[in-house]
Amino acid sequence: MGARVMVVDDSPTLRKVVSGILARGGHEAVVAADGHEALSLLASERVDLMLLDFVMPKMTGYELCRRLRADQRHASLPVVLMSAKAEKVRDQFLEQTGALDAISKPFDPQALLAVVEGTLKRVEEGRVRREIPTLEVDLEEIEDEPEPSLSEPPPPASRPDVAAIAFVERVTAAVGQALSALGVPIDHDRLSAQLSVALDAAALTALLQRLEEWAESAGPREVLRGRGDAVPLGEILQVLQMQMQTGTLTVTQGPVEVEVAFRQGLVDIARSRGELRDEFRLGRYLVEEGLVSKGDLDAAAARAKERAKLLGDELLAAEKVTRADLDGALARQSSELIYEILRWPRARFAFRKGGPEVRDNPGLGLPVASLVMEGFQRVDEWRLIEEHIDFDAVLYKNPPAIEKLKDGKLGKVERRILDLVDGDRSVREIVKQSSASSFDACKILYQLLEARLVRRMQPAP
Repeated sequence: MGARVMVVDDSPTLRKVVSGILARGGHEAVVAADGHEALSLLASERVDLMLLDFVMPKMTGYELCRRLRADQRHASLPVVLMSAKAEKVRDQFLEQTGALDAISKPFDPQALLAVVEGTLKRVEEGRVRREIPTLEVDLEEIEDEPEPSLSEPPPPASRPDVAAIAFVERVTAAVGQALSALGVPIDHDRLSAQLSVALDAAALTALLQRLEEWAESAGPREVLRGRGDAVPLGEILQVLQMQMQTGTLTVTQGPVEVEVAFRQGLVDIARSRGELRDEFRLGRYLVEEGLVSKGDLDAAAARAKERAKLLGDELLAAEKVTRADLDGALARQSSELIYEILRWPRARFAFRKGGPEVRDNPGLGLPVASLVMEGFQRVDEWRLIEEHIDFDAVLYKNPPAIEKLKDGKLGKVERRILDLVDGDRSVREIVKQSSASSFDACKILYQLLEARLVRRMQPAP
């Protein structure tokens, strides 16, 4: 019999996804949007384990743990942290809160269930620590997010009699036409009656199966089509993974098209066509990782165009990158393309079943669950960024705050973007000149504004 697990997170997407994963593992989920709601539910709900986000409004995960341990009724409730930076703060968090384990996001369903069931087993065997010290901590903020849950697809509905009659009529017409061409006299009414008897439910089912096998052998065929505003694209990706589908998902919005090749439910590669931003070009990732210089990249791109080759193949042939380097860049490119299409509000999609159609498929084998979880994390963060950042605003540095900044606090990319802030460039111009992705650049600018390291220029009166 499964356990009752409380999922505490301010993200409704994460609560939905984790609840679905727990349900598929035979457990029951109880959800809370913050620490106060969790404490309120615990007054009347019995739970065996708590899955807890660390950074939440109103009450942090750390504070909730302290409240639990201070209450005799909940002091022994096992807690597991869910966070994008769980590995970085794992030991400190476990030491200071008495939590039993931590799992890094994005995680796949198997990893989450393994942590849940491993923790429950430790509790059952009595291998847990209950007390925590009174020492306070100052942990850095932790990011999180998820991936949507899906129920099993319903069984196919039985075919109504009218469909069988229409099918027999079409067969009668086709057979009658063939016999007439051979000069064989036929009675259409008698032929239709005989076929109606011969093609009973069992025969129609067998015939349909043969037709499907023939269609598969004939090459890829479209089996799914829809719109993202009617059926969320994240759920479509999950269905393709759960059913271990092989084929190509084509997603379009306006003049832009992204093809995602699947093999046995894993993403082989994603590529784009149309007027997509330059930041999604393969070369950007290679230069950003320091694998090739801008000059080498431009030269290789010119040769590839002249020889009608792919850029990656040209770089491999010139020994500018290794196969592992190229696959790593392709994995980043494919991941960010999927993050991008998850943001498209009016996307149209179609899935063609069969061998992937993308040329020179490298077979990256990227797990859909992790991609969708990270993608939804970005969707939520983009929403926050767009609410607080005016892309036409001009930014300037705040020297007193920067002087107080400890050495090494900013990474290379953060420092590069801070250097672009000069009192003349707008947010839009800084993002364009940063060579980082729009998401990464905007997120860093948002963090710099929140930390008061940079400020917005006030418009002239």
